[in-house]
Amino acid sequence: MTMVPPPTTNKPKTTYSRDSDNVVLRQVLDDLHRYQRDLGEWHEKVAETWNSLGLIRLHMQRDAEAALGCHQEALKIFRKQDAPLSMAITLNDLGYCYERLGKREDALNIYKEAVDLLRKSKIGSSHPRMIATQRSMNRLMRT
Repeated sequence: MTMVPPPTTNKPKTTYSRDSDNVVLRQVLDDLHRYQRDLGEWHEKVAETWNSLGLIRLHMQRDAEAALGCHQEALKIFRKQDAPLSMAITLNDLGYCYERLGKREDALNIYKEAVDLLRKSKIGSSHPRMIATQRSMNRLMRT
């Protein structure tokens, strides 16, 4: 198995200002807190919500470092749940965060781990997940 870079030391921020105008962020954070309270920290729904938060942090707030922490939290849960497809999706998101942070080697290693997981899950080369991850790897290897 490829080594994933060590997680960030601080847990991602899960609070917001009540006067925040980002309705989507508020909703996802509210969902995260509710799922953690009602379902427990290790539930798949919590991991999915961490991933959603990571996508918001990356694409809406342009904060790759914050997104990285969110996706790492999701990955911990998916690993514990032994959910290979969800792990591969999360690894792909992590790889993109590392790309945005200029950590090409880390990104490439993450993408390789995602491809390995997809292959072990019997995901074929024509599956959209496999295509997207291999495209990301190829993009890094070209530059």
